[in-house]
Amino acid sequence: MLKPDFFKAKHTKAVDNADATSGKNGSNNAVDATKNAHQNIFPALIQITGQKTLFDIATNLAKQIIQLTSATLVCVVEVPNSHQTSDIKITASYDNTQRTPSLSEVRQLIRQSAKDWLQPCIEHKRPIEITVKSGFLWTLPILLDKASTTKYIVLVSSKYDSLMDKQLISGVTQIAQNIMDTTFESERDSLTALLNRKSLSNALNSIINNTIQAITTPTLDTSLPSEERRSLSSQDTQASEPHYWLGLIDIDYFKEINDKFGHLFGDDVILTVATLLQKNFREEDLIYRYGGEEFLVIAACKNKTSALAIFERLRLTIAEQSFGKANNITISIGIVQISSTEVPTTIIGHADQALYYAKAHGRNQLHCYEDLIYQGKINQPIIESDIEFF
Repeated sequence: MLKPDFFKAKHTKAVDNADATSGKNGSNNAVDATKNAHQNIFPALIQITGQKTLFDIATNLAKQIIQLTSATLVCVVEVPNSHQTSDIKITASYDNTQRTPSLSEVRQLIRQSAKDWLQPCIEHKRPIEITVKSGFLWTLPILLDKASTTKYIVLVSSKYDSLMDKQLISGVTQIAQNIMDTTFESERDSLTALLNRKSLSNALNSIINNTIQAITTPTLDTSLPSEERRSLSSQDTQASEPHYWLGLIDIDYFKEINDKFGHLFGDDVILTVATLLQKNFREEDLIYRYGGEEFLVIAACKNKTSALAIFERLRLTIAEQSFGKANNITISIGIVQISSTEVPTTIIGHADQALYYAKAHGRNQLHCYEDLIYQGKINQPIIESDIEFF
């Protein structure tokens, strides 16, 4: 977590001795802005603590900083896994002057300064303070732990080297990071650090809603928890609507493995499978530990052929992996396309039917629900009520 004193005071006096070139009025304005912050701090804290997603927390933090401090420009940037400056995405920007900052202005600020703060900010998870042409720039990382692939940095540009501003920014940033730490823990499996079932319903409903809207380039909305608010959209830009597939994955004969080698070895098997899942799927795919030895994946694919290839690659990878004393371990998989006409429980139920078929017919297999229905190998369930509960 961030410590309250992460900004160290410089030898120059805070706002009262702000840059002489700003003039007395500029310094007084900075003091007035900081005094006003004391009156607004509690409403600001309420706003920040009310946010649930990583993006919303970062954006709300930026809004509060521009209102509470003498900062002239605050923006939120999303940092890609490549950590390349050219790939940084500007997601929000705020200006406390009479004009709205242009994207070109913000991009220029990033280009000029990113080499000084990007890597240290991400790697060390700590704010960086540097001097830029416009004055001072503070970069605040809003991150989850190392398992997260979603990273936001809040950039705060100011003309003044204000100690009071630094202390205030330090406090609200610490609160924002503490919220993210708590959110991460509640949405992650304690053993594997994969997503848990808590947020699955929201993720599926978001995908279903986007499918109904027939968005050409699908993206998950901001209601998704923490780093789940990832873009699942880049897979199928030419299709008329997005295609998402849900796969249920079960470790074969896991009870026997536990009974023979013990629960600690069983945990190692689960951790190894979780690691292989993360390596096999892409950053934008959502991977859950669904329960016990069962996992669930939501992946964006161009078509059924692509979906089958991705999940088959996983099956083969695990079958070829050595698991020490247990030698080789296999998995069974059932997949289904996520349909906008069905609710989450029905979609998961279809994948479970395909998984059950795989386990009942020899295990170490991959089956698609739609194929099994078409081939008459399983029966489509009759829904007697329009109401289902997740």
